[in-house]
Amino acid sequence: MAAEQARVKSFGVWIIHPYSDFRFYWDIVMLLLMMCNLVILPWGITFFEDQKTLPWISFNVISDTCFLVDLVLNFRTGVLEGDDQIILDPKVIRMRLPEDLVRGGLHLLHPNGLHLPDSGPGGPDGGFGCVPHGPCSPYRPLHQDPQPAAPPETVPLHPLHPSVGGGIRMLSLSRLALVCVAARGPVAVCQGRVTSITRFNSTTVEAPPKKTTFGPLADQDRIFTNLYGRHDWRLKGAQSRGDWYKTKEILLKGVDWILNEIKVSGLRGRGGAGFPTGMKWGFMNKPSDGRPKYLVVNADEGEPGTCKDREIMRNDPHKLVEGCLVAGRAMGARAAYIYIRGEFYNESSNLQVAINEAYAAGLIGKNSCGSGYDFDVFVMRGAGAYICGEETALIESLEGKQGKPRLKPPFPADVGVFGCPTTVANVETVAVAPTICRRGGTWFLGFGRERNSGTKLFNISGHVNAPCTVEEEMSIPLKDLIERHAGGVRGGWGNLLCVIPGGSSTPLIPRSVCDTVLMDFDGLVQAQTGLGTAALIVMDKSTDVIRAIARLIEFYKHESCGQCTPCREGVDWMNKMMWRFVKGDARAAEIDMIWEISKQIEGHTICALGDGAAWPVQGLIRHFRPIMETRIAEFQQKDQARA
Repeated sequence: MAAEQARVKSFGVWIIHPYSDFRFYWDIVMLLLMMCNLVILPWGITFFEDQKTLPWISFNVISDTCFLVDLVLNFRTGVLEGDDQIILDPKVIRMRLPEDLVRGGLHLLHPNGLHLPDSGPGGPDGGFGCVPHGPCSPYRPLHQDPQPAAPPETVPLHPLHPSVGGGIRMLSLSRLALVCVAARGPVAVCQGRVTSITRFNSTTVEAPPKKTTFGPLADQDRIFTNLYGRHDWRLKGAQSRGDWYKTKEILLKGVDWILNEIKVSGLRGRGGAGFPTGMKWGFMNKPSDGRPKYLVVNADEGEPGTCKDREIMRNDPHKLVEGCLVAGRAMGARAAYIYIRGEFYNESSNLQVAINEAYAAGLIGKNSCGSGYDFDVFVMRGAGAYICGEETALIESLEGKQGKPRLKPPFPADVGVFGCPTTVANVETVAVAPTICRRGGTWFLGFGRERNSGTKLFNISGHVNAPCTVEEEMSIPLKDLIERHAGGVRGGWGNLLCVIPGGSSTPLIPRSVCDTVLMDFDGLVQAQTGLGTAALIVMDKSTDVIRAIARLIEFYKHESCGQCTPCREGVDWMNKMMWRFVKGDARAAEIDMIWEISKQIEGHTICALGDGAAWPVQGLIRHFRPIMETRIAEFQQKDQARA
């Protein structure tokens, strides 16, 4: 622990890309930000997007003392297994390790003195140190002659060797390479430790997936046990179902234990973005500067087709209140603000009753649950603006201002509500935290595919026989989800036209994709759509799909705050064009035109509303362009006949 609490003196890092002068200057800017102790997010520094051009990564140590470098590596051919192991592909990863760096003490050290080889300028790998790579010499003991025996497939590493003082840690974030450097700050900045590196080569057999079938979820594994309001939603009923059980013990275990359980569980944000929850909550654990910290719960559920959070607040509100307490403890927050949509009158009423009961029982407030931790919960009602579902617009509205998104940076974790560090989290994300802590992160990790773990609330609406909200295992096939819980598509599966799988802002997918796609983050991204809020909108063959998408675009046009020109003007253009496409009163070339407009909106706005308006149009053109062209041709024929 002493090594983990050590602080690092100043040092500099240069990340040089010989193929891009611009990226060199970008890295200099990143260096300055890091020296100012600013948080570098996963997209802060990205290297190469293809695996053909390899950057050189070199370090120049200014201080003669020990230092820490966090290498965050996850390539398309490398995956993270568990919380303490990373698998790296030797055919991809090559890093230049200069001699001054090796002399400075940066080694991957074994307790017995093993480290990665350094072949030098004349070595078989052309001067590249390896992790490991091709013809490099095998691992050898430090300060001893190389061993003739071949290395084992798995070489254990000591994460905090005394001679290093910091060690190297690794964490899976994205498909790009990321280097995150901690300067003048605590050592413990990334989750997990590397305890071993598994080598991939031509003789290594990749382990098969841990699970190949997903769902149905057993009743004993359900987190939301009163989703349909069949039982008492008040405090006594909630306690009889296991809520508030040993909450004091959870709080007393401390911040690090709670965050570790959330990280081990693999929980990703349930509001649509899918960001790793443990990492997001960990951003709040910086040295205090005197400002209070706050948790803001986003209960402004305005996405068309989405109706999961309101079920939690109406029928299981104590799950959310307890979740606020546990999540707030993990962040060191002083209070939680639950920002609830103004139309949710019954939900806000039940939630306020639950909060009052928790205060009366001593579960929240001063000395919450007898743990010595003071924590308050407040309910704030919005006015029904869809844009206030965006985290910075929500913060603006919470402060009594117009609900318009803020530019980032600064991010809410630095400057949030009332100018204080804030984390904005979804209702479902917060509500599952106590159960994860009680039953263990590994239990939650056992559901779903890797990187898509846990259970999830799915909303199924549209042309199905029994629309419903249901809790199911992540990665369940979309077809099984609809047929098992919603009674199937109206008229049979063969009558299915398309499905919007994640709320109105995700691109639709046709029946041919729906036959096999899995309902999780990665599966739907591969299908060129997204999980979003997991709200399925099912459309059968009686649907005018062009009119359906036009109606969604009209919604986004109405809800745009007008702050960004691409969104304000572009979505209005798309709305006018889509309603002409409904009639067929357009030219075929305008299909490409509206596609280009959507691309000019996507990624060019402050918030994601522009993206949410662009993606439905892109999905329509991607899968149903022939229908649009046929509609235009039919209109032109009728117009010529009238003439």
